Amino acid sequence: MLAKVDRCVFFFLQLTTISGAVSKIIRAKEIEKMKKHLVVVLSAFLVLITSRMLIAEDREGSTGSGKNDNVTTVAKLRDEAGKGDAKAQNNLGAMYDDGRDVAKDEAEAAHWYRKAADQGLAEAQYNLGLMYADGAGVTKDEAEAVRWYKKAANQGHTDAEYTLALMYISGRGVAKDDYEATRLLRKAAEKGDKDAEYELNAMYSQGRGVPKSEIDEAVRWLKEAAELGDADALAKLKQIAEQGNVEAQKALLALKPKK
Repeated sequence: MLAKVDRCVFFFLQLTTISGAVSKIIRAKEIEKMKKHLVVVLSAFLVLITSRMLIAEDREGSTGSGKNDNVTTVAKLRDEAGKGDAKAQNNLGAMYDDGRDVAKDEAEAAHWYRKAADQGLAEAQYNLGLMYADGAGVTKDEAEAVRWYKKAANQGHTDAEYTLALMYISGRGVAKDDYEATRLLRKAAEKGDKDAEYELNAMYSQGRGVPKSEIDEAVRWLKEAAELGDADALAKLKQIAEQGNVEAQKALLALKPKK
């Protein structure tokens, strides 16, 4: 009997020892989990703080860098323009013209445009023409504007071709010449200038700057295409008729859709 009791006591003590050990293990694991969780939380916190600091530094750096870049750009342009670089002279003129990164100064803009224009830069010649046409930074002189537009247009400058054409149409700074205007508009339109395309269409529809025989021929072909169901030809014919072309109006009335 005593032996049985002793064995029970022994097993009880063993069970208690094992239970205590298991408890320690569980607590140790829980502590380890807590430590890992704490490490994760602290790491996330550090990442958040670091990222915010980097963003703030980046913003400060970007702002400062932008200002410095602008100053550097202007200084570089001045240096290159002073050495006779035509593109730099034109770009510097544009900055003064627009008041971009420098105080707006149309007279200074015209000064730099002229330097580049004298070297044959088409863009600068066109820009100087605009200054004379508007009287910006120089005394208004439409004839002088035309002179510079011509120089740029002769080099294939599209905006100059279109603007010069308008001068010929209106007779500003030059004698009216619809044929020359149409020639210039056609050149600009062939390069995809939408404004030139519109003006050229108006000139054709009014029979200005182009022989009447050519207009009549165009209307005839448009009429035939429209009768065959060409929607674009019909729309074009209507547009010409709406702008006052008598032959196009007659063609619309005589349309006989072909089956």
